[in-house]
Amino acid sequence: MTSGPVPVVLAFSNLNPLYQGYFSTEAWVAELSSALGGCFTESVEVVISYSDETRIGRILIQTPISALACSPVPGPEGVDLSPLVPVGQALARYRDAVAAARDVRVASFRVGVRLVRGVELCDLYVGGQFPPDGTTFSPCLGLRGNEICLGDRHEALTSLPWPQGEHREILSACLGG
Repeated sequence: MTSGPVPVVLAFSNLNPLYQGYFSTEAWVAELSSALGGCFTESVEVVISYSDETRIGRILIQTPISALACSPVPGPEGVDLSPLVPVGQALARYRDAVAAARDVRVASFRVGVRLVRGVELCDLYVGGQFPPDGTTFSPCLGLRGNEICLGDRHEALTSLPWPQGEHREILSACLGG
């Protein structure tokens, strides 16, 4: 883990070149790089995407759990997400900078972390009052590309209850269990 800036690699999916340029603004990427330095042991891949079908934009850090020093902490009742707050705040500030300077619609992009472990993918999103500031998380998460909600979509959580059955196994696998 480093306390200085970490390399940030931007990847775009279904985002036009104008918006790719917005998100590639050097000053904002440098600020994101500095803010993430205390939480990652290697370079950070930030995937910025937009779905024409759902009209939802996403800004996700895609990382193996082993590279994330600010990891969620599994417990008997659920998962403590508070260690992810610095990551959530950094992504929220990045999103908000682009929205304020370039296009206010970017404020509606969901931000979060995609944990990757083998074939398992788990998306943990920031939540709370619009636009979320990264200090709390949504009860809705993506597991293998499918969204499940473990409470009211508008809740703001610092811990996530364990899902049932197969969903628990997937989330546990993403967390290194």
